[in-house]
Amino acid sequence: MVDDLLSELMAELGVTQDQFIEACEKASANPLHKKIVDQITAVDSFVAFKKLMVKRNTELNEQAIRMLGGGPNSAAQAQMQPTPQLADFARQDSVPKPTPS
Repeated sequence: MVDDLLSELMAELGVTQDQFIEACEKASANPLHKKIVDQITAVDSFVAFKKLMVKRNTELNEQAIRMLGGGPNSAAQAQMQPTPQLADFARQDSVPKPTPS
């Protein structure tokens, strides 16, 4: 599915696969481009997806603490203390296995 979508995008943009790969490799120089490439990569990799979600949860925790009036120490504590559900999720090394019915 991801391959099909990327192929459609490349065709629409009129770029070859080599040009697209080269652009992705150069993306690290631009924070916005790197974020886009990371998100594309995460679609195809559960570990990369999990890493992005843990990072995003930390950012949201820090933002919530700032909005509630917590100081810098509070933000540092929030970063070190993920929610219990996220902590369980982060400890998993692979995709959760379905439970038998």
